[in-house]
Amino acid sequence: MHRLTDVGLLASLWQFPQSTLPGTQSDSATRKDAAQAFVAGLEIPGAHDARYVGEVGDVRHVFTHLKLRMWVQRFCVDVGDGDGEERTVRGEGKEGKKWVAKRNMDEETLSTGMRRCWGVLVGEGEE
Repeated sequence: MHRLTDVGLLASLWQFPQSTLPGTQSDSATRKDAAQAFVAGLEIPGAHDARYVGEVGDVRHVFTHLKLRMWVQRFCVDVGDGDGEERTVRGEGKEGKKWVAKRNMDEETLSTGMRRCWGVLVGEGEE
């Protein structure tokens, strides 16, 4: 997860790493390739070794003047000794990135769109 800046409409909320695909349509192979390239380029320990699992669904979300379609991709990453604790990756306090244990996701401050993506990921949302 990474924290948004503390200025603006979604100030200081956490969100999943994401990238924007050009155009309005893309096929699953294009999305997979783009997701793998994006994750491999993240400056997060373990991201280079992330294993692509698959696309689990999508979320259509209207945010103020934006109409978004977010494709949810699942990756597996080994982040350490397996104790399931969160790891701060970079930054301190209100800035930075971190891994979040699945059991702690309900406590994170996420936007509605990110909550809906999480719901798809864990099988509780729309597809």
